[in-house]
Order: sequence, then C-alpha cells, then structure tokens
Amino acid sequence: MNTVVKTLSKVLLLTLPLLFLSVVVRAESTKPTEHPGQVVSLIGEWHAIKIENLRWNDTGWSEDSVELRIKIIEQHGAVFRGTVSYDAPDASPGHDGEKLGTKRTVDILGVFDWDGQHFTIVSKAKDAFTLQGTMLNPHSFEIIGYEAGLHSWVTRDLYIRK
Repeated sequence: MNTVVKTLSKVLLLTLPLLFLSVVVRAESTKPTEHPGQVVSLIGEWHAIKIENLRWNDTGWSEDSVELRIKIIEQHGAVFRGTVSYDAPDASPGHDGEKLGTKRTVDILGVFDWDGQHFTIVSKAKDAFTLQGTMLNPHSFEIIGYEAGLHSWVTRDLYIRK
C-alpha cells in the first residue's frame, strides 16, 4: 500500500506542474493582444484572386466571371473605411437591393478584432452586407461574406494587395 501511495504521489508531483503550465499557456493564447492598436495597414487596393460565391438566383460568381475589389482609403488604428466594387460583364448581374447591374461600388466601414488578425466590414447600402476577414500576411487576406434576405448571397474570397 505504501508503494502505491508513493507512486501516485510521484505521478501527481510530475503532472501538476504540466497541468498548471497548460492552463497558463491557454489563458495567454486567448487573451486580447497587449497592443490592440497594432494592426496591419489595409490602405490601398485589394483584388480577389479566388472567388467562390452562390447567389439568390442559384448562380454564382468566380474569379473567371467577375472582378472584385476592396479599396481602403482611410485607416485610423483598428478602424477603416473604403469601398467594395464589382465588375461582372460576363456573369449574371448583381443587385443594389432594387435593380440588377453588372458594375457597382459600395461604401464600407471596417474594424479589426482585438487580436489584430480578424476584421469585420459592413456596407453602407440598401442591401446591407457583412464581410468577415482574416489576415494571412501583410499582403493577403481571406473573406467570408453574406447578405441575407430576398437577394441573399454567400461568398468566400482570397484577396491580395495590388
């Protein structure tokens, strides 16, 4: 019996520090960044090089059928503003909430999450949409986007800085 207690005591003494260390590491990895103002500058023009999109009328866009651009014209720390544009001459048209069209530019506002890697963009339009972004490196990001309602669509896109 004494041997069992000694063995269990040794196992406990060896595993407790590891358990404590794993809790500390987990707490540190979920903590917001110490300097939330340190985010990548998005100022400039970004072009989608990979597009997977499904729209309300059962057709989608791809990088072969549409040109998607995000242009960031102003950024102050974690917040920014700019435009989202599309040009779809060979694809079925998009919409502005009321009518269809093959070209459009919409004003946007955006904000980075506390981690400095994720961001959210909202549109200033009748057909309000939301884009969720993740920085891959200072020159590329990926987007998951959606618009709900009558003219709903979903998309995932990969953008690079031009």
